Amino acid sequence: MPFYNTSSAIGVDFNSTSTTALFTLNEVMRGSNDTEWTYVKASGALITGQMVTIASAGTAIKANTTSLMTGTNDLGFVQGNFADQDYGWVVKRGMNVSVLCSGTAAPNALLYLSTNSNGGISTTAGSGTLAGIQLIASASTASLVLTTAILTYPRCTAITSNM
Repeated sequence: MPFYNTSSAIGVDFNSTSTTALFTLNEVMRGSNDTEWTYVKASGALITGQMVTIASAGTAIKANTTSLMTGTNDLGFVQGNFADQDYGWVVKRGMNVSVLCSGTAAPNALLYLSTNSNGGISTTAGSGTLAGIQLIASASTASLVLTTAILTYPRCTAITSNM
């Protein structure tokens, strides 16, 4: 689903990336569906639906347990593919956001970071416990699948020690 800029900034396109910086890293903009976006530089290739950690320098990497344990990182979700070192926008709040999910995940399920470091979320315990993510549609598969969610500033509330 395409998202549109509702801030009063010219040239903002949440649906594409660039090889050059067009905005200041960590700049925040508002979009359709009550979304809030942060401008980042990808550190590695990223695909639609992956959860990323956003460092204070504005770089985004696939979320993993190491990056979740760094309290200075924000979380966001990629809404279009990024090549390594591309600049673009990731979403931190809003409705009808695409997220990668594995397992039987129904609305109101307790969610975790997937343990295989693919930037997906899961219902399987044993990883970072997540808050601020409400699934709209169910996902019922062992492999990663895109589903939709409502985001309210996603965050990690606990890290288990058996990872």
